[in-house]
Amino acid sequence: MIKSRQAKNICLGVLATLDAPDIHALIKQQFETATCATDRLSAFAAYLNSSAPDKIEVLRAFEAESKKNLIAWEAFLSVIGSNSSVDAVELVREMERSDAFRIEQTNDQRALYGSFARNRKKSLETEEGRVLFAEVLRKLAPVNEYTTVNLLNAFANIDQMEIKYHIPLVKILADLLAELDPQKYPSVYNRIRKLLLGAPAAVEAYGIVQGKIPALQT
Repeated sequence: MIKSRQAKNICLGVLATLDAPDIHALIKQQFETATCATDRLSAFAAYLNSSAPDKIEVLRAFEAESKKNLIAWEAFLSVIGSNSSVDAVELVREMERSDAFRIEQTNDQRALYGSFARNRKKSLETEEGRVLFAEVLRKLAPVNEYTTVNLLNAFANIDQMEIKYHIPLVKILADLLAELDPQKYPSVYNRIRKLLLGAPAAVEAYGIVQGKIPALQT
């Protein structure tokens, strides 16, 4: 039963890439008639990534329903953070503004920000995603160092990424390093420093354009 459900949802995901009206109808039908959370969330994720004209209406209705239950709310936020639609970053910002989102709650941090951080195609490889990610790290560091350090793991192996991403990604980390008090936020500060030291090629490229990073010179 579990394997057949997994296969069905994989097929639905493949069909969703066609992004055609008849496929939208198929996805929405599963979303509305699903008898288990897995099927419903899979359909919601596929619908969110589509160009269906009513997807925001569907999102709003599902948000209102999900925020009544902590487990459902966490699952809902995870889908939002993981979405790959053209408006992915704006959807994350929308959820930040939701009256149900609590940045001080670890579950909310992990679900929305954690899934967004792992969504590297959006969080690291788009300009608007990098802007949002930097904002999130600044806001979250004073709230929860542990979660912030976990988010920073998305920056591992910068040197292995395409060269065009090296300087903007190092800039995010270098700016944070310059702003953070190492005495107040030692875990975050040290993790950033370690990430930069682990990306010598990217840091060198950044240094040529922006100058050496003072915190790495000691």
